[in-house]
Amino acid sequence: MWDPLPLSGSLCPGVRLSALEWDSLPRVGQWDSLSWSGTLCSAQELDSMAYALGLPSLAFGSEKLKQEFLVPSISGEFVACIGVSEPHAGSDVASIKTTAKRVGDDLIINGSKMWITNGTQADWMCCLANTSTDKKPHLNKSLICLPLKTPGVHVARKISKLGMHSSDTAELFFDDVRVPATYIIGEEGQGFTYQMMQVRGPHHRGGGAWLHLSDDADLYEGGADVLALASMAKLKGGRLGREVADACLQYWGGMGYTDEVRGSYLTSFN
Repeated sequence: MWDPLPLSGSLCPGVRLSALEWDSLPRVGQWDSLSWSGTLCSAQELDSMAYALGLPSLAFGSEKLKQEFLVPSISGEFVACIGVSEPHAGSDVASIKTTAKRVGDDLIINGSKMWITNGTQADWMCCLANTSTDKKPHLNKSLICLPLKTPGVHVARKISKLGMHSSDTAELFFDDVRVPATYIIGEEGQGFTYQMMQVRGPHHRGGGAWLHLSDDADLYEGGADVLALASMAKLKGGRLGREVADACLQYWGGMGYTDEVRGSYLTSFN
C-alpha cells in the first residue's frame, strides 16, 4: 500500500516539499471524499499514515531534522510512527514515564510505548519522552526523532485487533537507546505543547469528515481554536457510526453476523 502513495500525493496531501509547509484542508477533503466512497477503512489508514509522520511537530524542528526524517517520510522512503501512548498513559499524556537523559551530547532513552500505529514496520519514531525531572509535567517533555533500528529498541509484539487489520499496531520497549541530543524537535521541554498541537489535527479531521467540512473546519483554517468543537463532532460521529452499524446488523437478524451482508462489515469496524 505504501509504494504508490507518494506518487499519487495521497500520503501527505497538503504538504509542499519545496517549503515543507503544512495545510490541513486537503486532508479534511480527502477524509470526507473517501468516507463517502464507502472506503472508511482506507480513509482512516491514510490519515493514520500522514499523522504518524509527525508533520506538525517537525515544523518546529531544525532544517537538518526535516531533511533527515521528514523529506524521506513524505517521499515514501521511510515509514514513520508517533510514540506517545504507554501501557499506563493513554489519553493522559502528562503521565508518560519514558525518559531521555542527557549523557554528554547524547540522549539515553528508557521506557516503553503502546498502541503504536506502524510500530512493526516504521523506520523512525517521533517519540515523546521526559527530558527533565525538576519541572512540571507539561514542561519536562520533548519530542525526539528516534531511528527504530538503533540498538536497544525492541518491538515486543504486534497487537491483534477486531478491525483495521491493514494498519499494524505494536508495543515497543527502549533499553538504553542512545541518540544525538540534536534529534530533539524544536525547544527542549516543549514536547507536550507540540504534541497537543499535533493531536488537534486528527480530532478536527475526524469531526470534519463526519460533519462533511462543517463550519468549524472553516474556523480552523482561519486560525481559530476549535478543539472543543472538533472533539464534540468526533464524539457525535463515533456514536452515530456505532448506532447505524448496529441497526444495519439487527435488520438482517442472524444473517447480519455473517460476512454475506454489508451490515456485518460495518459493525466489524465499530
